[in-house]
Amino acid sequence: MNPDKHNNGGLGNSIYQIESQQYYALLREVHNKVFSFNPQRIQAEKTAERYHNGNVEGIDNLYTFINILKEQMKDKAEVKGVDYGCGNHFFIDDARKQFGWDVIGYDVDEVAIKEAKEKYPENADRYIHLDLLKNKIPLEDKSQDFVFCNAVIQHFSDTEVGFSLGDIARILKPGGILALVFKRNIDDWKGFSVKTGLKVKVLDAKEGKIKIEDEPMKKAIQELDDHKKSTLNKDTQEGLRLFHFFSIEGITDIAKQKGFDVLKNIEVGNEKLDKAILTYRSGKGIPAATIFFLRL
Repeated sequence: MNPDKHNNGGLGNSIYQIESQQYYALLREVHNKVFSFNPQRIQAEKTAERYHNGNVEGIDNLYTFINILKEQMKDKAEVKGVDYGCGNHFFIDDARKQFGWDVIGYDVDEVAIKEAKEKYPENADRYIHLDLLKNKIPLEDKSQDFVFCNAVIQHFSDTEVGFSLGDIARILKPGGILALVFKRNIDDWKGFSVKTGLKVKVLDAKEGKIKIEDEPMKKAIQELDDHKKSTLNKDTQEGLRLFHFFSIEGITDIAKQKGFDVLKNIEVGNEKLDKAILTYRSGKGIPAATIFFLRL
């Protein structure tokens, strides 16, 4: 494979991506590990009821979606997939050990990739540092059975999402699956803030551009010295993080333009859905969604 074949056609990084990188750099100034490797945290993502107010019963945690993906892969002798924006998450290591899938991950966060290599030495070579907005995925066209993309596009602009979904479509086989997890648009920002007690600052409601109070950010800033604090803007000092919340309709429109359709007829718990669009609330009540797309 020509290594330069895929290193073109990308974009620059938007303010969403830049602020996300700055956020993790800030946390790492006061915390050795930004992401938890606590076994209890990992187990919670598999068994605990961490999500609520879903559009169907049985949306409990991240493994609700991983098990749906597993069901879609059950008839394949060999499964190849990508964790798009993997960070140092356990999914790659877990899927390779549990399911025998050939999974590889890419992420722009070099420190997170280094942490993953240290934590998961058996699969260290499967965690790869790569800026996915400046480079195409270095895999052959129509070579993958699935792409798992968890909480990534909330740091992308519309243009960047279009680029990323286009590149994901390129590497997926016809009939391949994209599992897309993201924060979705909030209809009543003020009501959300009053109900949860979480500070929100709407910058552009139509675009879905918003800043939300983040407890780890606030704790990190409290540990900084006064000089470092003075270099941060007011919103950052208050622990506000920038996000891009997408609507279901907006994401499905972009996906259709790139050759996807929403997967039909799936089961979640004991319920059947005509379309694989799952909505729920996670964390402190933040509306989220997971959509399973079929590569046409």
